[in-house]
This record gives sequence, C-alpha cells and structure tokens, in this order.
Amino acid sequence: MSEIMYRDNAVVFLDIDGVLIHDLQVRRHFEDPIEFVSNMDPKCVSRLIELQQKYRFKLVLSSSMRKNYKTIEEFQTKYANVGADKLVFHKNWRTTSHPKVHPGSERSLKKWTTAMGVEESVESTIHWRGHEIKEWLEANPEVTNYLSLDDSPDFYPLEEEQCCRIRYGLAEGGLAHARQDWVDNAFEHNFGEEAMTVNESVLDDAQKKVHGSQMLEQLMGDFTATETWVNDYIQFQNGVQILMRGYENITPDEMQLLKELAHKSPAFLMVVAGHYNFKINFQPINETE
Repeated sequence: MSEIMYRDNAVVFLDIDGVLIHDLQVRRHFEDPIEFVSNMDPKCVSRLIELQQKYRFKLVLSSSMRKNYKTIEEFQTKYANVGADKLVFHKNWRTTSHPKVHPGSERSLKKWTTAMGVEESVESTIHWRGHEIKEWLEANPEVTNYLSLDDSPDFYPLEEEQCCRIRYGLAEGGLAHARQDWVDNAFEHNFGEEAMTVNESVLDDAQKKVHGSQMLEQLMGDFTATETWVNDYIQFQNGVQILMRGYENITPDEMQLLKELAHKSPAFLMVVAGHYNFKINFQPINETE
C-alpha cells in the first residue's frame, strides 16, 4: 500500500469533547477501565482516521485541551491506545488563545448567535473559538481549505459551509454516532476534488509570493546596485512596458529602443520570444576563426 501524502493546504480544526470524547465513553471507562481503556471513544477516532485518509487533510487542535500539552506527541501518546497516534497533525498543531476579534458576515453572525442563544452582536462573540481559528488561518495563509469540527456552535466569524457541528455530541456519542450523511457532506464540500481544484490557483499564488521573496533575497541580498546597473534596469523595464502594449501600438522610436535592447541583452530577446511565442535558434560565431 502506497504512503498517503497529506495536503499542506487542507486543515480540520479539531475539538475533542463532544467529538472524540463523550459522556457514555467516560462512564464506561470509569466503571470498567480494563475493557474500556480510555475516556476517548476508539470508534470516533477510527471514523476520523477514515475521513483523514480519504481526504488527506491535516489536523489542528482547536479544543481547549490543547493547553494541556507542550507537544502534539504528548497528546498522541496519551491516546495511542485508541489510535490517536495514527492521526496526522499540521506542524503548527494548535490554535492560539486570546486572538483579536475578526470580522465576519451578517449571515454568519445571525446563524451562530442564534444557535448559541445570545444577543446578535459581535461583542457577544469575542471569546469564541471561531476567532482563534481565523487567527491561525491568518498566520498560515497557505491553507485554503478548512473545516471546524466541533459540538459547540461558537463558530463566528466562520461561514456555515466551513463548520461541521456534532450536535449533542457529548450526550449522544460524538463523531461516530452523529448523522453520517451530514458529516460526509461537510467533508466532501470542503475537501473533495472539486473543492480542492477550485483553490489550487490561490495556493499557487501564495507559494509564488513566498518563493519570489526568497528568490529575490538569494539573488540580490548582498548586491549593491551601481548607477550603470540601475540605468540598464530602467531601460529594460521600459522596453517590457512598450512590448506589452502590442506590436501595432509601438512607434518607430520605440521600435528602435527595442531593437537596441534586443541586440544588447539576450535576456530581453528571450522576453520578446516568450511574449510572441517564437523560438530563438541562433548559431554562435566562432570568434577564434
């Protein structure tokens, strides 16, 4: 079986209580810790592993339980007896506390304040988990597809489509015992091939910005530009701007400038060739003859 390649741009924000831990499992573990080895339900963990292997997302702990561990390995080791060591987490494995209040849509505000039974105002949401998730997403812009998996609806400012609520999860058995058609639809909507394809260009743009910054630093970090270099750069830049206007819009004087640039700089000739999609196939002159 080939190794699964998990996506860096797809994340599920994971609550624990009401999703992987529920009241019945806690009572079972308390009454018979030999048969029920953990207060975490192995059926819920198994269901999450199944979803993760299908959709190849990584996990981030949004649960308040994240504060109890210095490393994600500590968490996985504690619950390894129910399979948590098989879960794959993002390198930035937990959300932060005390985030700023992030703006959201009126639709999101109405939906989640109604679900929580509080006044429909942003002030009512200042301690909500949704703001912690938004803070994490701002710090990790490469993530384009995400879902919050939680039993509590304190999701604002997230939109409904980015949330999978396990209703009454503590009382009714967590993830494995929720309505599975709802769960499947939420994961397919956010991580199915169609959803991931739509966001590929967004990820490409984010990667290009990061790589472009790194490339510029590598090429020019220790470089001091001379006056000649700056003048050549400006001339090259002007030539590109003229070129982009189109052949029929170039004046005779501008064409002469482009001609001089092409004779002077092979790089500019390559720009022209790329713009007009022609090949350059010159044979070099043997200067020793």
